[in-house]
Order: sequence, then C-alpha cells, then structure tokens
Amino acid sequence: MKKASICKLCDKVCELLLEESNVQPVQTPVTVCGDIHGQFVTLNSLKLICRAHQLVNEGYKFMFDEKLVTVWSAPNYCYRCGNIAAVLSFSDPDHREAKLFRAVPDTFNRFELRILSLALFYSTMTSNMGI
Repeated sequence: MKKASICKLCDKVCELLLEESNVQPVQTPVTVCGDIHGQFVTLNSLKLICRAHQLVNEGYKFMFDEKLVTVWSAPNYCYRCGNIAAVLSFSDPDHREAKLFRAVPDTFNRFELRILSLALFYSTMTSNMGI
C-alpha cells in the first residue's frame, strides 16, 4: 500500500473516531510507551480513573501509583466467589473512602430455595399432567 493511501485511510479513521462521543481528541504527536495509564491521566488532566465490572476479591484495588482503581460492588458474586464488595465514596476529588461490605449469610439468601421450590412445583405439575 502506498504512503498516500495509508495517510488517506488514517484520516478517514480519525474522522470516524472523532464522531464517537467517548473519544478525547489530543494534539499529535502523542508517544505512548511505558506508563500508559500515567500518560493518559496527564494528557487528560485527570487525577483518578475509576472503573468497575471486573471482579476484585478485596472489593477494590488501586493500581499504577493509585491513578487507577477497580471497584466491584457485588458481594459473593454468583453465590460462589466469596469476594468482598465495595463502594468508593468521595468527599471531594482528593479524598476518597472505600466502604466494604460482605454478602448476607446464606440463611438469609432465599434465592436457592425459590429455585428449588419452582423446580418441585414444575415437577409436580408435569407429573400430574402426565408429561
């Protein structure tokens, strides 16, 4: 592929990406190497990146010089992971506190009993109907 074609393709891709609402335009050239999170934070004038929806057994986990935190808010995920959950509370951008909580004891968890009850009900209904 010729250089002119590659440049044209790159320009088109750039146009498409800038139409996305979640893309942050930055001035080029941008060199990304080594501490990618640190560079992203600096380029975008951020103090902290918070993310969720990845299981963290401790409920939350700071990484990359505490510039990235993962928070998981589902205790004992799927009733089998045994993890702690957390909510990150901010009093201002520089002060944060992790509030940890555990799942309720299984004696309070009626989900499995409901499933068993439904299975028993279904089994009874189908056998009574000759299915």
